[in-house]
Amino acid sequence: MTIDLTTYSQKNHGYEKIIIQVANGAEFIALKMTEQERDKVCGVIYMHLHRDSGRCYIGITEQDVKSRWSNGVGYKANRRFSSALNKYGWNAFDSHILAFCDDRVHLNHCEQLAILHAGGHKSKYTFNLSPGGDLVADNDKPVIGVNLATGEEKRFKSSSDAARRLGLNNTDMPSSVARGERTSTAGWWFRFEDDLTAKLPKVWGEEHRLTQVKALQGKPVILVNYDTKEQKTFPNMEDAAKFLGVFKSQISQVASGDGYSVKGWWVKHADTSYTLPHSKGGVAAREKRDKTVYAVNLDTKELRKFRNNTVADKELDLYKGASASVASGARSSASGWWFTYVENQEPPSEFKGALVAKARSKAVLAINIATNQEIKYPSAKSASEALGVSRAAISKVISGGLASAKGYKFIFA
Repeated sequence: MTIDLTTYSQKNHGYEKIIIQVANGAEFIALKMTEQERDKVCGVIYMHLHRDSGRCYIGITEQDVKSRWSNGVGYKANRRFSSALNKYGWNAFDSHILAFCDDRVHLNHCEQLAILHAGGHKSKYTFNLSPGGDLVADNDKPVIGVNLATGEEKRFKSSSDAARRLGLNNTDMPSSVARGERTSTAGWWFRFEDDLTAKLPKVWGEEHRLTQVKALQGKPVILVNYDTKEQKTFPNMEDAAKFLGVFKSQISQVASGDGYSVKGWWVKHADTSYTLPHSKGGVAAREKRDKTVYAVNLDTKELRKFRNNTVADKELDLYKGASASVASGARSSASGWWFTYVENQEPPSEFKGALVAKARSKAVLAINIATNQEIKYPSAKSASEALGVSRAAISKVISGGLASAKGYKFIFA
């Protein structure tokens, strides 16, 4: 079954639609955008999809997505998804915009629908810990807020209530502070009302961030030579960088797992149990990219096997990233080819236009305002043809943009 949330706002019009599939087999309509377009949008419901497992995290944001996501840094307060990012890395996920919404009410509603469609919160299919909307984990518990600059203390009936009254973008932030995951947000500290042991932080905000950065960079690091296996321990990254004659950022990049080596040396924090990779530099980068991909021609049923997506795109004369987008579920096919990372996996029985058409066909109820009679139609198109109401008007009524159209109210069946 495919869910389409793009009917809730006219802002979704004009975008090409694609279909993505998640771990429980459910499908979603998403808006096709370039990365540059996507980074600037706001007021949207989105999905981060783990390419290998199909598990997903669904969220909403009223700020631009680039600021909200921050390459994964923006999810430190989301315990389950944060753990997944630490395990797999931000680059293991594909990010999709599912739809624009015109207000917070519709955003909350769509988030709840999407999470449920993907398998539900706290399930093996998603990384979401709450059912969505304003009902985030712990958000229904009373909290006490303290303005760290003035000492003013306020009681709020919930984290969501605190966020709304203080003008915070993220309704989970007060709860995140109360759980001890953050020291403050927007200059406020919070504790749960029944937590009488929580204490105000000694430092917060930018001062706290700088303290954390200094602590991280001040941790001992170990350099390991790939060729000789020689090890050298340094009290901090700065001393290690001076030894190699490189920038401290280069040491940090390898230690965090974003780099493979620096001048033939591998770097790790002394308090971690990571082991030396068996390859470095360009070889390691190629190995990370190399993942066997299987292709099926949907017309001739021809089967092909390729070393990786790059080779598949080149040999089949496809645009760069085509096979990866199909294998990850972002597209149903590319130039008649279907791709998967799982050997002998069966391709879909429907694809291209047939699949899109099927996704768009959702039953609607037309309610006659005068008689209150309900008539069910298999799609908005069929309702439009039978009642002489434009599909655009039906969509507006369903999304709340119009109260009615030609004497009818419309809702999804």
